[in-house]
Amino acid sequence: MLKRHRCQKFRRAYLELGNIALIEGKLDEAEKDYSAILKLLSASEEQKKKAIYKLGKVKFYQGNFDEARVICHKFSKSKR
Repeated sequence: MLKRHRCQKFRRAYLELGNIALIEGKLDEAEKDYSAILKLLSASEEQKKKAIYKLGKVKFYQGNFDEARVICHKFSKSKR
């Protein structure tokens, strides 16, 4: 039970760290944090969807518009 609780904290922590990095303009750091969520087997579908959406924003802010479009398309498909 403790292990499951600890994993939940990590998932939330990566999302929040990514949000902070995004606000501070540390786009590479935000990208790493959001990508980490997608690699976690224990992440819920909702958490992964949030991470995908945020990755799209990061790519847009980096000027990678084609990548942002692909990611946002992936996000819109996952909402169905």
